Amino acid sequence: MYRRTQSSPGSLLSFFVITLLCGACLFGWQESSAEQPGIAPSEVQSPTSQASFKENLPSSQSQFTDLDLQKETKTISLRGDDERLRPDAQFQTTIGETLLTFTGGISLDLNGQKDIDLDSKRPGDRLRATPELAVDIIALFPNQWYVFSEIGSFNEVSIRDGRKPMNAFFLQLNEFFLDGPLPFKIPTGIRIGRQQFFEPRRWIFDKSLDGIRFFFDPHPFHLNLSIGSPLAPVSDDETMIFNDIFQTRHRLNLLLDTTYALTPASTLGAYALYRYDSSIIDESPVWIGIRAYGKEKLKFSKADYLKSKLKYWFDAAFVGGTVRHTNIRGFGLDVGASYIFYKYPFQPYVTIGYAFGSGDSHPTDGTDHGFRQSGLHGNTGKFGGVVNFDYYGILVDPELSNLHIVTTGIGARPLPNTSIDLVYHRYQQHTASPQIRAYDLRPRPTGGSTHIGDELDIILGYRAIQNLRIRWRNGFFFPGSAFIQEDYAFESRLDILYSF
Repeated sequence: MYRRTQSSPGSLLSFFVITLLCGACLFGWQESSAEQPGIAPSEVQSPTSQASFKENLPSSQSQFTDLDLQKETKTISLRGDDERLRPDAQFQTTIGETLLTFTGGISLDLNGQKDIDLDSKRPGDRLRATPELAVDIIALFPNQWYVFSEIGSFNEVSIRDGRKPMNAFFLQLNEFFLDGPLPFKIPTGIRIGRQQFFEPRRWIFDKSLDGIRFFFDPHPFHLNLSIGSPLAPVSDDETMIFNDIFQTRHRLNLLLDTTYALTPASTLGAYALYRYDSSIIDESPVWIGIRAYGKEKLKFSKADYLKSKLKYWFDAAFVGGTVRHTNIRGFGLDVGASYIFYKYPFQPYVTIGYAFGSGDSHPTDGTDHGFRQSGLHGNTGKFGGVVNFDYYGILVDPELSNLHIVTTGIGARPLPNTSIDLVYHRYQQHTASPQIRAYDLRPRPTGGSTHIGDELDIILGYRAIQNLRIRWRNGFFFPGSAFIQEDYAFESRLDILYSF
């Protein structure tokens, strides 16, 4: 459900107080339960307990759950990353032979933008505050099937220079799916319903879709095949229940994704993604790509100071098909590495990366040679710190299309489960153009120069307190010769997440 109204910051405060009260009640309920970590469903002696959901899943089924246990902070990331952290020990109860797990998170996101029109004399600075509550309920059945559901609610208050505050309240079923094994000799599973699609760097997909997904896991291979439809965007002054779940869909996604575990810490992968959309524009692009990623320990001698870790990634994709009755043929690439001195004090690390999305050098030949990402992407990840961030820039955050992006960074962990990153980006167009796909600045380039500009980011992460994550992302953008405007832009974003 969605509703947009004009509001004062009082509504934000009241909503946040309610979410805090809900979280406090659940936290108190959780603390009063006896801690019994590692209990299997068949061994539960009392109707309620505090136990690990990951440990309670049958071993033949746990590979299908999208859970990633982070030992340092005793948390589980339901999406394999920092956007939905949950404690490993969660409140559980049994009804008959069904094990119910209750968990969730309360967050507050504060975002301020200054001079994003690159002109300090014009009004337009913006401040947004978004409290959010998400509640997860997992029902695990004796036959190794389970149902996962998440309901999310958030209230966004936005204030701009010279305008009245705007308030938008959202209530949405984020995920609701049935997951279980299939009766074959090799490990095989199926997931039906609204579910999160993601891959480690969110370079291709990071969205919730309604669909069916099949998993095949003859180790060391992993393959999933899916068909799904994106959730429809919700427009202003419109109320929709569950984001068009009962409406006719005009969009379809087909995905074939396979990976191979080279080592326990390194993975090779390939995928093919087909998207059909006839809702607004007629488009049917296809992406075919390969990827490699991992985090390997390096040891050049017995000396501790020479021990290190190399975190690396490689993504490459070709896009073809048609958009608005125009043939498209584009190529994209992202390659980089972080070298982590984990035996040194403060565990310093250095990062270098390069990303390229082709542009259309011959716009009159009937084929668009510009690369574009899938529209399901997220472009977030970590280098060597404890929190993830937008790795193409906190402020600009562009889609990789008609761009060269050079990235360098340094970072350290000055305290346990605490990190600081200093990251620099340089943006250069492949072909000079007055258009940039999906970026967060207001003015458009003149098309007379390829130098878009430079960005300096500072990211602070804190996860030293169990169940608490604090992330502070800051970006300074300095325009290049592609813009008439010359003033720098700034964005600061602080978000706090408490999981229960």
